[in-house]
Amino acid sequence: MGYYASEELEKANAGIIEMNNIDYSGEERQGFYIRPMMKRWWAVSLDIVKVVGDICARYGIRWFIEAGTLLGAVREHGFIPWDDDIDIVMLRQDYEKFVSIAQPELPKGWILSNTRNDIDHGEAALRVCNTGTLFIDMADIDRYHGWPYQAGIDIFVLDYMPDDPAEGDLQRALATIALDCFKLVKSKEMYSELTQDVAEMIT
Repeated sequence: MGYYASEELEKANAGIIEMNNIDYSGEERQGFYIRPMMKRWWAVSLDIVKVVGDICARYGIRWFIEAGTLLGAVREHGFIPWDDDIDIVMLRQDYEKFVSIAQPELPKGWILSNTRNDIDHGEAALRVCNTGTLFIDMADIDRYHGWPYQAGIDIFVLDYMPDDPAEGDLQRALATIALDCFKLVKSKEMYSELTQDVAEMIT
């Protein structure tokens, strides 16, 4: 999916942050039935986006919604009915800054998870979650809109590509090799300094 110009992206970001008052009742949209629990997940995810957006604003970090999240914000003024995650993207320098400052800025119990700090993460994206466990503390059930499980959003890094197409092909190939190597040796028994170096290359 292509990206909007900066001004349009900022409007889309602002739009998703301002979404609130989700009606939790089930409904059908575009021939797709949206379950009440899906809407509760949407509400928790929006809370997480708002926290991330606040941190980014305080530290001058640029971020943009992307993919289905961007499409939903622009076309639906909300979520695509079948979309079950929120994706945002940061340029490399903003991503590195966010990774370096975010954890102590997050609410108590929230976590940052990526291949650099969690051997079992298994994805290229950074994930911001409202708990480090599968289930939330039931004392927080109202705070999280009745959603009882871990919720999180994905943050992808957007790297620059060389102007030379051949160099771009090489960069993509090296990134693919690095990711494949990391997946191959990701078991705890084989985890090593080399694995950590590869993890830092791909996230």
